[in-house]
Amino acid sequence: MRKLYIINYINSLYNNGISCNKGDILKELENISQSVVKGELQLFRTMWNNSSDNMFIVEVDKDGELISQSCNRSQEKTFGLLEHQVDGLYLKDILDKKAYSSIASKYKKCISLNKPVTYEESVKLDGDLRYFNTTILPVVDQNGTRIFGVSREITEQKNIEKEKALKEKEKLLLEQAKNIQMYEMIENIAHQWRQPLNVISTASSGMRINK
Repeated sequence: MRKLYIINYINSLYNNGISCNKGDILKELENISQSVVKGELQLFRTMWNNSSDNMFIVEVDKDGELISQSCNRSQEKTFGLLEHQVDGLYLKDILDKKAYSSIASKYKKCISLNKPVTYEESVKLDGDLRYFNTTILPVVDQNGTRIFGVSREITEQKNIEKEKALKEKEKLLLEQAKNIQMYEMIENIAHQWRQPLNVISTASSGMRINK
């Protein structure tokens, strides 16, 4: 998109008989770049401030420690936090040992692979188990290494899947119970048939003996 704009800009100069030198082009490129960056930043801020998805930025310091740089209001509300409450805090000081170990391993994997990593996680909030689908991606620039993450709650979807699985299990158990009942019924019928047959067999044997 930027390349096309630049080509069109240069063509328009030539078409209008305006000469352009390297300095003019570089200046225009700089203006375009600044304009695009401002537009992208504005778009990001809009998403950050208004998205219902949880968003967060984690900084990786020179010792490899993970620091909560920032999280959007959606994430703060999800976890019952005040605005900027955890900004600048080490994750190991915020999370319990087990949760930190799990998250740290995923973040390290993301950085080592240098590509996005997606995973599901569950968190107990207000006594209820809630599920999230999280994607993290590494951001490496002149400011260092950071992790940008987006986490979407999928609790309702998970509960629907659990309910469906439970119904399938109940259906299976019901079918098994019906099969057991049918088997028992057949056994009872067979038993009822065996009794008179045994009597007849015994009587026949007695008749043969009497002869």
